[in-house]
Amino acid sequence: MLFRSVSAISLNLTATGTSVDKYGGYVTVYPCDVALPNVSSLNFSANVSVPNAVVVPMSSTGDVCFYVRGQADLIADVNGWFATGGSFTKVTPQRIADTRNGTGVPRAKVGAINGGGTALEVPVLNRANIPASGVDAVSMNVTVTGTRSNAYGGYVTVYPCGTVPDASSLNFTTGQTVPNAAIARVSANGTVCVMVYGEADVIIDVNGWFGTNLGFAGMTPVRVSDTRRGIGSVPGK
Repeated sequence: MLFRSVSAISLNLTATGTSVDKYGGYVTVYPCDVALPNVSSLNFSANVSVPNAVVVPMSSTGDVCFYVRGQADLIADVNGWFATGGSFTKVTPQRIADTRNGTGVPRAKVGAINGGGTALEVPVLNRANIPASGVDAVSMNVTVTGTRSNAYGGYVTVYPCGTVPDASSLNFTTGQTVPNAAIARVSANGTVCVMVYGEADVIIDVNGWFGTNLGFAGMTPVRVSDTRRGIGSVPGK
């Protein structure tokens, strides 16, 4: 591919052979022609292998950089790219929400162990170089940390604010720090919502947006397959 026509790339990133101090480790993937941003693309603890899907803007010279806090071997598998001038507009990765310190949202954990918590509403339009209008969906990396769940585990749903859909954007158990890429449609008032079944601090880093009527159609998440309950055309175990 010709890098001058590429706005961003989609890849699967894996950290393995990991080593960290007591604070844990993380990887930041970013365009090499900007300063290291205060965002994370995946988080890891010692002696684990952690994968995550990542959408990262391409630099003006056609490369991306990887920063590791801690130590890890990195494996990057590219699975696609976004054309310059297409439906996806890149932004330098930027943190817009962090409930640990009150960045962009209240400083408080989200959710409740019994699933009866209140959703976190996160303003996204007119922030982090995302325009105030003409945006259908945003591309982000969502991380939960300081997690607590019941015996069945917890999960996070990212969605346009309103009725919470029966869908999960990432899953966790107590004590885990878990990241995942998410593309979320923006609600009519310019926000996205994060519902946590369980309890967790939530961190959101944006990396781009999709324009209205420009090839990508955002929608409220819908579960189309679940082998546990026989949903969809796939059988159970």
